Amino acid sequence: MPDMPLVSIITPCFNCEKYLLQTINSVLAQTYKNWEMIIVDDCSTDASYSIALEASKQDSRIRVYKNGCNKGACYSRNFATEKAKGKYIAFLDSDDIWYAEKLQIQIDFMQTHNCDFSFSEYELIDSESKPLNIKAKIVNHLSYKKNLFHNFPGCLTIVYDCEKTGKVYGNKTGNADDYDLVLNILKKTTNTMGISRILAQYRRHNKSISYKRMSMVKEHFYVLHNLQKQSFLASIFFLCTHTAIIYLYKMTAISKSKVDKTT
Repeated sequence: MPDMPLVSIITPCFNCEKYLLQTINSVLAQTYKNWEMIIVDDCSTDASYSIALEASKQDSRIRVYKNGCNKGACYSRNFATEKAKGKYIAFLDSDDIWYAEKLQIQIDFMQTHNCDFSFSEYELIDSESKPLNIKAKIVNHLSYKKNLFHNFPGCLTIVYDCEKTGKVYGNKTGNADDYDLVLNILKKTTNTMGISRILAQYRRHNKSISYKRMSMVKEHFYVLHNLQKQSFLASIFFLCTHTAIIYLYKMTAISKSKVDKTT
């Protein structure tokens, strides 16, 4: 029977009082019990920090830190990663949700297949937790080069073995912090595998960062060209391919949603 090594869950938080408890509860509900949740509050102006502190009083596996000033999600993730004690590191933003069996399935899968990086499918929900009937597709295997073309894994589904890769940190980029982080992790992995099963819910807000498309395009180019050191032309090529994949996927998802509603 596989052992149960510690999993460190990295959760940056800023002004997320409406959803934070739901996120924490999805971790508390995990069938895999050997985890620590590290919440880093980025100087929230709402009740987020108080909610996190109260949760930590109820369960010692939850540890809470607060930045001295607003420093952004990248800094908060890096700080939490530095504090992490687990063999495995996972990511969960403060408004997203995990299915109860998420960690159990992924850790068992990684131990069985001896992989150092795993990810899964996830579904989209709206700001009121209503499913949008959109599932994020994945590939079976992933590499650094493949992920230059398109940011395949959702950060909320990633688990990596830091005993094999070492702890990995991101660079502050603005809206594309998670893309840079995933690329940095993939540089150090040797066996990456996807799980064709929905294990998480990603919350899409009408006014979320994900909707600021032009800003995202600029940030992705910055990641590719300035941080990942791709040439100017290569960065343009990867960015155009990335945009085309997103457009085709969106059209497929919309068509599927319409079909589902009529059947």
